[in-house]
Amino acid sequence: MGLTDNLKFLYDSTNESLRREGRLWYPAANEYFSQLANKYGLQPSKVMGVVAALSPFVGWKTQLDRTEAFIRDETQQRGTGRFPGFSRNILNARLILHDLQPEQVLVGPKVRAFYQNLMGDTQILTLDRHAISAALGKKTLRVPLKLSQEITEGYWNAANTAREYPRDFQAIIWLQWRQQ
Repeated sequence: MGLTDNLKFLYDSTNESLRREGRLWYPAANEYFSQLANKYGLQPSKVMGVVAALSPFVGWKTQLDRTEAFIRDETQQRGTGRFPGFSRNILNARLILHDLQPEQVLVGPKVRAFYQNLMGDTQILTLDRHAISAALGKKTLRVPLKLSQEITEGYWNAANTAREYPRDFQAIIWLQWRQQ
């Protein structure tokens, strides 16, 4: 079975409730982080850029907690506290929060796509370790570029067949994959 078939199988094994949850996942995240931006007097794009910068290898529930802790520390103490995570990601999050626009800092394909999806772009696919694992049918952290391109094509084809936006299709697959 090919990558597109694997993804179609996962999609077909979902129910309408999970599909609805997947379609609403990014809009709900956008709303949550927009409220967080408002709480701290920041632009939503800055907060969503911070989320994307800090996201590699962080679970979603941890991400929610860490993002607010990071923003609180950075806005109240100007980065005097220590923060868990990869030092490069923390530096990027600080650059976004204090100096640069997210588009100037988020250069990796996963974090840039995640940022764009959080901001509302439905046509971009966030190809993270979960999306890769779901397509391959096994837990995987990294793949070669050629395989990454094949997985992306598989997602696009399967999303098109399912008549879903790539962003929403990826969220639906993620929700289904984590249940298995």
